[in-house]
Amino acid sequence: MAVAVKNGAVVGMVSRRDLIKVFLRPDTDIERQVREAVQAVQAVHDELKWKHDDIADLPVVWGGA
Repeated sequence: MAVAVKNGAVVGMVSRRDLIKVFLRPDTDIERQVREAVQAVQAVHDELKWKHDDIADLPVVWGGA
């Protein structure tokens, strides 16, 4: 693939390999990123857990304030 500037002058060539190279990475890197993401989700989940039952019997108050 030719690389050109605004005026159309060709300034270089880029192969498909050059373009996809940035997306290729070792399985260990992908595994690390997935583990970090799962740990982050778990941390948020732990923070959001109710420590007490969220259903409470509240007295019914009739009338306006």
